[in-house]
Amino acid sequence: MTLRPFDPSERWAILGTTGSGKSRAAGWVAYHAPPDYPFIFIDSKEDALPLVKGYTVKAATRRLGSNFRKLPRVLRVVPGIDESDEEFDALFKAQLRREDVGVIIDEAYMVPEVPWYKRVLTTGRSKDCALIICSQRPVDIPRVCISEATRFMVFTLVDRKDRDRIAGFAPIDPKIVVDRYSFCYYDSKDGALANFPPLPDRDWMAATAAKRS
Repeated sequence: MTLRPFDPSERWAILGTTGSGKSRAAGWVAYHAPPDYPFIFIDSKEDALPLVKGYTVKAATRRLGSNFRKLPRVLRVVPGIDESDEEFDALFKAQLRREDVGVIIDEAYMVPEVPWYKRVLTTGRSKDCALIICSQRPVDIPRVCISEATRFMVFTLVDRKDRDRIAGFAPIDPKIVVDRYSFCYYDSKDGALANFPPLPDRDWMAATAAKRS
């Protein structure tokens, strides 16, 4: 089975325990988007794409607002411990106003739910702002991230509450356990449901992104 072509108006939910392959899957999706469709990759753990240059939240916001200058394929944002909610808010504001820029949030529970983030969640679809949410705890992220997801990539989840949250929106067996880096895939547009083997190595993807930056 192959995945349906990338659609910039879609929402993706990539869910699974720590180390299961969520960051790798998010990068894989980004690199299979059209080459002229850039992504902001909020790397909360600082190690998702180690070979790609990282920017602070403030520096990435400046880059987004620099007279619509061409962005790299992946604009990696590595939040510092001293960056405020206001700085995150400015980042999402710049992203949404620019339009045609997707955002990947790795470990989404670590990103504050500031006003412009909520606007991305509610209005980004109409502006072709793809949103890819990664989380090891689906119960700790905004419900809309799950309820409005068009595609699910679900790795192994341990906690019953997390499994039940997904089961309410996708026909994926909440008790399923998959091999490491493998995942269950569900596409609500065509009802496709399948198990996928591990994706390519993330270091190879990071090197590819760096060459295209």
